[in-house]
Amino acid sequence: ADIPETDWSANFNFRVHKGTGGGGLGIWLVENYGSYGELHGGPATYKGLLVSITIRDNDDEMNTHSLIFHVIENNGADKINVTLIESDFEMQFHHRYDIPFRMEISDGKIRLYCSGENESNPPLILEKAINISLKQKYLGITAASEEMTSRVDLNYVKFTQGVEKTVKKETDYLQRIVVNGYTSKPNTIYRNPVFKIMTKETEAMRRSTEKNRENTFENVVDIIDELNKVTFDVASFKELNTFVTDTLYPYSQKWHRRTIKMTENIRIARNVMASATNYTSELLQNFNSTLKHTIFKTAVTISQLEQELLKSASEQPKADDNTTVIVLDLSKDSLSTENIISYL
Repeated sequence: ADIPETDWSANFNFRVHKGTGGGGLGIWLVENYGSYGELHGGPATYKGLLVSITIRDNDDEMNTHSLIFHVIENNGADKINVTLIESDFEMQFHHRYDIPFRMEISDGKIRLYCSGENESNPPLILEKAINISLKQKYLGITAASEEMTSRVDLNYVKFTQGVEKTVKKETDYLQRIVVNGYTSKPNTIYRNPVFKIMTKETEAMRRSTEKNRENTFENVVDIIDELNKVTFDVASFKELNTFVTDTLYPYSQKWHRRTIKMTENIRIARNVMASATNYTSELLQNFNSTLKHTIFKTAVTISQLEQELLKSASEQPKADDNTTVIVLDLSKDSLSTENIISYL
């Protein structure tokens, strides 16, 4: 919920059940909406103000338990660990009683009222100055309730604003707040389609000026059944976070890793094809260069042979009985290398 700019207070009523004696409750006035983490169900790093109520097992002969109160401001840079911070107040409580708790914001201070014996008017236990701005902050309530902690049940929350400082918009907001006691003009709209009988009863009560005396036991049981169905249909904040972190987040990570792997395989295949293309091009270039060099050497050899034959033919040795003179005219087209070899 958005935090009002005027002075306001919030009344809480909760119960801590028997358990391991761990965990706790967190009331957050922070900048980020819907933040969650390991600090009583909320983030250890935040920007705003935290009222931390830690449950501690005193481990004594009387088997007593205590509530450890901290009021901690954070600028968003520090990671908070309540076990390392000196407590602002400590009090004992019993699991048999509901715990009334009131938080009041006024005159730039925060005041905490609490009692471990279910008193109607709990006493003031802590008053502390607020050194940060609470404008555009969100109010959130979290609790660590799991196998390793004591279960915390929040019975109700009631908000109150100062009437003398309230503008029209805030007055309309107050009129929409459900108060304790019976009212003959309910203004609640049931958004869940399961509330069929309750919607009819609400419309009948809105049109009637007296209490409805025609309700039967079956009708009341049907309304209770509708409430039970809606309770099971609505997922709690922790269940929603568990679904996101245990199902959606690993699924998205799996597809992300698969995409990266496919991209890497495509990159490797592209590099292999590029290397093969470069190697083939290099082979063709070497073959072309070798062929040109061989043709050039063959042409040089033929030219040298032609010069030698011309030189030998131009010399006219003297004829005698044991010498045969052969004169070849290489200038004629009909004379070839094969003819010279066969003639010799």
